[in-house]
Amino acid sequence: MSPPAAVPAAPSPTQSSAPNPALGQLLALASATAFGAITTLAALSYAYGATPITLIVLRFGLGTAVFVLVCLLRRAPLLLPREARATGFLTGLFWFLASVGYLGSVNFIPVSLAALIFFTFPILTALGEAALERRRPRAGELALLLLAFAGLALAIGPSFRSLSPIGLALIALGATGAAGLFLSMRGIVVRHEPVTVLVTLNLSASLLSLLTLLLLGGWSLPTAAAAPADAGAWIGWTALSLGVLAYFVAIFLQSGSVRHAGASRAALFFNLEPVVSILAAALLLGERLSLQQGAGALLVLAALILAGRRRR
Repeated sequence: MSPPAAVPAAPSPTQSSAPNPALGQLLALASATAFGAITTLAALSYAYGATPITLIVLRFGLGTAVFVLVCLLRRAPLLLPREARATGFLTGLFWFLASVGYLGSVNFIPVSLAALIFFTFPILTALGEAALERRRPRAGELALLLLAFAGLALAIGPSFRSLSPIGLALIALGATGAAGLFLSMRGIVVRHEPVTVLVTLNLSASLLSLLTLLLLGGWSLPTAAAAPADAGAWIGWTALSLGVLAYFVAIFLQSGSVRHAGASRAALFFNLEPVVSILAAALLLGERLSLQQGAGALLVLAALILAGRRRR
């Protein structure tokens, strides 16, 4: 009688399917769209009395609770293995620095300039990934990144009226944090359950944001008193709620995009985010879309289409 065949072990969630670059690109585009919508929703909630630190605390704090619930429903581990926890908390630190650097800089320099400098992070990510892999940056990838950045420069139309050193330092910190987020996420979401990674990321970022709130203050929710004439606070609350909900979707899709497409390739497709912000502002806030902005948006889209058709 022959011995029974061994039953193969069930693959872990992160081992069950090979990385799919095309899927990663689609997830990156969807995540960038959600993040782009957050910018306009945040601006709308601020107009009704909310503050940036309020939005940061809510999205990180509630994000922790949401992804803990997802882990429980999927019976996934809540904690990363001991050897991966430092990287998980480092990822959260980078994400916190990106958020605070970006939102803090606009108090000192024009928003358009802050946005343009912040979106150097896809280039920084590509250079950082090449350094970590001990290779030269891919010439074709850098060319597409520069093409997309040129499109953003046209679409955003930065103002150089105020060049505060504090503002420039904060936005440089924000861009570095965003690049660090992609680079630290590149390995951990492949080796471990992505939702568990998101629990650790949001938990560490929420603790840092709560500490910032305790030190600097600034908590404020939408109120009727802050609402424009003939408008209720419900508009601000709706914008704030949708902005937090969009964050849950965006960060979940972002982890999948890095898992499947890699750090630098996923980051390239996030150049769509400011284009979405510009279009959303035109639709929701009544801002006019100029010919220059339209040309810049088309240039970004051309770069992303070329990137989608190009093999690594």
